[in-house]
Amino acid sequence: MNDDSIEITPTEAAHVVWYFAPPGRRPGAFTAQLIQLIDMAGHENGRRLALAFPGYSEAVRIAKNDPRGVRRLNRIAFGRDAEQGRSDDGTEHPPVDDLGAALETAALVVDDEIERLRRQNRATIEARLVAARTNYELARAEFLAGGDA
Repeated sequence: MNDDSIEITPTEAAHVVWYFAPPGRRPGAFTAQLIQLIDMAGHENGRRLALAFPGYSEAVRIAKNDPRGVRRLNRIAFGRDAEQGRSDDGTEHPPVDDLGAALETAALVVDDEIERLRRQNRATIEARLVAARTNYELARAEFLAGGDA
């Protein structure tokens, strides 16, 4: 379907942007699978899906076929050109690339902290095991020494 009269809601646009060029806005599980189905569908199934979900179908078509499709969808979803970081009212917003880099950096920091805690917990557990083994060996030796007397 290629009809400029099909209205794409900001939510539909944001979900499709998330699918094709994050960040966008993450949809629920059903909607994410719906977008994937629309993306994968052949001509006939795509036509059927477009009858049931015209906004999503049109947004997927734009994202796939228009070189500036994601930019158009960002304008629909967020009222700004995400690559330039300007709203329609002229106010500045961080570019999508900056937001993506910030999210990636934050994810790495969280992953590093989780790994540090895992190592710390493992080291603590191993130290407790060594102490318990040592206490056991000392108690065993004391018992055996007292048993011979």
